[in-house]
Amino acid sequence: MIKRIALIGVPSSAGAFAPGQEKTPTVLREVGLVEAIEQAGITVSDHGDSERIRWRPDPQNRRSQNSDLVVKTVEETAARVETALSAGEIPLVIGGDCTVGLGTVAGTIPLGGRVGLLYFDLHPDLNTPQSTDAGALDWMGVAHAIGGRLNG
Repeated sequence: MIKRIALIGVPSSAGAFAPGQEKTPTVLREVGLVEAIEQAGITVSDHGDSERIRWRPDPQNRRSQNSDLVVKTVEETAARVETALSAGEIPLVIGGDCTVGLGTVAGTIPLGGRVGLLYFDLHPDLNTPQSTDAGALDWMGVAHAIGGRLNG
C-alpha cells in the first residue's frame, strides 16, 4: 500500500512543439489533484515546482530544438526523483512535455530500483532527429529511452 507520495512538479514545455504544456502542474493542482490523493488515504509531500520553462523556437537546432533546456530539465528532474526515493517516498512527477519522463526514469537508476511509469500521450514518442524535421524532443523521449535505434 502506498503511504507517502512525493509530488514533483516540472512545468516545462522546452521539448514541445509549442508553449502551453508548462502549465500542467499548476492546472492539476488547481483542479484538486493533491486533495484527491489525500482523500484516498495517501499522504502527499508536495515538493513544489522546478523552474518554469516555456518553449521557444530554436532555429539554430531545428532537429533537436531547445536541447540545452531539455537536458537541464531532465537532469534536475532526475535529482529530485532520486531525493524523493531516498527519503522513502513514491515520486509522482507531473510535468509538461514528455521529456520529463526521461528525468523521472533516470532518477531511479542510481538506486537500482524498479520503475513503474504511467505515460499518457497521443502517440508513442518514437521519433528521432533523423526521422522527423520537426525538432520537438518530446516526440522522441521513448525512442531515446530505448536506445534510439528505431531507424537504423
